[in-house]
Amino acid sequence: MLEDLNRHQGPVELVLAGDFLDVLRMDDADSNGDRLAATITRPEYQGLFATLRGFAGTQGHRVVYVVGNHDAEI
Repeated sequence: MLEDLNRHQGPVELVLAGDFLDVLRMDDADSNGDRLAATITRPEYQGLFATLRGFAGTQGHRVVYVVGNHDAEI
């Protein structure tokens, strides 16, 4: 889906609403106790985050995350 949006000519705003990150497994921590760092480096999520970074790094593209009620730990 993001690849399709990335090919769109002109401005695109991707809004990730609410508890989007709930689909990620965040119960592990890295050696510093950082659950977020451990999550974004998990091999199964690297493609997702690389695609989001590429999308957000394209001129005219913007990613907005609206924090959900369960996202206090992020």
